[in-house]
Amino acid sequence: VAKANVDLLANMLADSSNIEPTGTLHECIGCAALSTTLAQVGTALSTGTAQALSSARVEVNNQLSGSSLENLRSSMTVATAPLVELKTTVKNAFAPFVSDTLMEQISDQLAANGTVASVFMIGLALVLAACAMISIILWMCQEKSSSDGGQPVYYKRVHRCACCTWCCGCYYTMLAFFLGGLLTVLAVPLASFCLILEDISSDMLNTIAAPMNLNLTGPEGDMMGSMIDQCIGNATGNPRLLDLISVPDANGNTTTMYDLLVSQTKDQITAQFDQIGTSMSTGGASIATSDDFVLLKNMLSTISLDTMMFPKSSYDWAGDANYQDMLTNSDMSPYIASTAACADSVVPTGFGLTDPGTTQKGINSFLSTISPAYASSTTARSNCASDFTCKTSAVLGAVDNAACEAAKKFMDLKFAIRSQTIFKCRRFTVSSVPCTVAGMAQSGGIWTGDCKEADGTFTEVTYDCTLSDFVSLVQAYSGYLNSVFARVDSSTSSALSQIQVSLKNLLDVNFLDKIATVGNGVTCGFMGTTYRDVVEGLCYGGVWGIKAVASSYTACAVLTLLLILLMYVQWRLAIDNVNASGKIMDSSTPVVPM
Repeated sequence: VAKANVDLLANMLADSSNIEPTGTLHECIGCAALSTTLAQVGTALSTGTAQALSSARVEVNNQLSGSSLENLRSSMTVATAPLVELKTTVKNAFAPFVSDTLMEQISDQLAANGTVASVFMIGLALVLAACAMISIILWMCQEKSSSDGGQPVYYKRVHRCACCTWCCGCYYTMLAFFLGGLLTVLAVPLASFCLILEDISSDMLNTIAAPMNLNLTGPEGDMMGSMIDQCIGNATGNPRLLDLISVPDANGNTTTMYDLLVSQTKDQITAQFDQIGTSMSTGGASIATSDDFVLLKNMLSTISLDTMMFPKSSYDWAGDANYQDMLTNSDMSPYIASTAACADSVVPTGFGLTDPGTTQKGINSFLSTISPAYASSTTARSNCASDFTCKTSAVLGAVDNAACEAAKKFMDLKFAIRSQTIFKCRRFTVSSVPCTVAGMAQSGGIWTGDCKEADGTFTEVTYDCTLSDFVSLVQAYSGYLNSVFARVDSSTSSALSQIQVSLKNLLDVNFLDKIATVGNGVTCGFMGTTYRDVVEGLCYGGVWGIKAVASSYTACAVLTLLLILLMYVQWRLAIDNVNASGKIMDSSTPVVPM
């Protein structure tokens, strides 16, 4: 409301039809002085507490929507590119373990066949052990018996059981060595891969970047390296992830995402609320009592613009045939700088006007100088610029008569400026009905009579008016502006606590604190812990387990090999005994190893 009224008055004073009324050769000297003071009041209105409150609201809106939010979103998208690339790199590195169905297939195969294979190998080992034990028991207890002739007879079952044991043991040994070697071959590259995972760092990535098709140059590469060192390579720390992401700010300077998202956003909003307190502490809370407004109000109520309406000083009066003779008369020539007011006036002091404290002649004094000294009669008109009839040349002389006739034309200018509707006045309308804020009042917290349309806008109309209408309307704005600025101060004071304190608290709790919580909570310490768990499980669990299984198979093969040697010795002794027994019994049929 205040801004609308200030703008309306400023537009009216700046209208060229009011500064230089058409066809009158006059100009409004006081309009410029009022415009200057009015601009100072507008500045006070723009920089005062009311504007500070509005700026705070605008800043909050700007930070939560529009281009600022889009820029923040864009910055986060660009800045997280190294994080996305890091994710892609890690995903590709572990793709065989986490993508497709490889791990699921391996897991299913191990679950389905691993137990069978282990049981099979254990079963074969038990069978071999059982055969070996049976062979040894038979060898110790029932290797031979006595014949009718008293000669020992050796049983074939001993050497046959031993033969079966060491022959099958050979196949078992080859299978165990094969499986143990296969797992050992598999464990070697996996162990090398684990060494890379264990010692991963930005320096290592820079070394292997080319063969892995990694682009680690520029700021994105630096950020990716920092994430590797601080997030993955740091097993004990818990750094903020946003501190590791660098982005350009609004000024083109490099800053961290945390500073852009948390610090700068918070500082920009807080600064607007701090401006409210600054405005209060410096006296900016009250516009109605400010020096600029008091000066404007006094100027509007004191200065009557018709007393500041002078003939144009830049006009060539001496070169105009209609008025040049008036300058030849010493009585009349001073009035070439007279005002458009009826009465004489004193230029107010303290308002920055030209020639303060001096008396400016008006139309009445001009008429008194003309009549009766130079005029034979006067004729009253609708305003104080009366018409008159000059005395003849015979009475006045040719020079004074010409001067009087020029003064008569000059009086016509005064009459025209006071009688014609050549000024452009402005006012508000509500539903096409003229309105002023003179009747503005507050009832139950609701303001009425403030000339607002139903949609909250103002309709400003221009209409033709006379000089007296223009002067009265400008002076009336002393009271109008006093009312609207008193409303501004009242509304500002009543809303100050709610806006400065309550709204700030709401922003802190529901926006700024949450941003800070997100910024402080988005850490990457879990990445190092998770990464270490993966390395522990894959390398110290998986690879070590493969190596342990391979060693177990190899150990089984070695032990079986020893068993084979033992069984081979037993078989050799047993079969030799059988062959020797046969010769003693005069058996011509040799014993075939079976």
